[in-house]
Amino acid sequence: MTLVWWAGAALLVTVMLFWVLLIVVVVRAASDERFVVPASTISQTNHANTLVSVIIPARNEEASIGRSVRSVLNQEHKALELIVVDDDSTDNTRACAQEAGSGDSRLKIIAGRPLPEGWLGKPSAVYHGQTHAKGSVLVFVDADVELQQTAILRSLDRLESDALDML
Repeated sequence: MTLVWWAGAALLVTVMLFWVLLIVVVVRAASDERFVVPASTISQTNHANTLVSVIIPARNEEASIGRSVRSVLNQEHKALELIVVDDDSTDNTRACAQEAGSGDSRLKIIAGRPLPEGWLGKPSAVYHGQTHAKGSVLVFVDADVELQQTAILRSLDRLESDALDML
């Protein structure tokens, strides 16, 4: 084996060790609390008065609507209203949503409207829900989705930091 071969092998090993070390450092930093800024320290002061309207269209979602409603009402961002559009459910969707909200004044449950000609069910329910919204930011969530507690704060941060109109 020649000197060139050994030099190439040594260079290859050095480059591989560099990448392994870089991956280890990045993974450790991502899980270290010193390098992760909690959403509440960034956002709550910037967006405390931003009213967010969360709209959930729901049709026959009694099995999942309660978890979804609770996840929205448990957001760190408190300036929100939750509009559940009960889109002609034949099960206990409305009662389950009401129970999950347990008297929270931010929850509003409205009945869906008759389906206009040429419309599909979910887009019609979403449109109907947004006509009742008072917030300057609209968030649309399916009835089987559970949000993390910081989801709305992080979304508001992203909208602002990237100057977005829609996320």
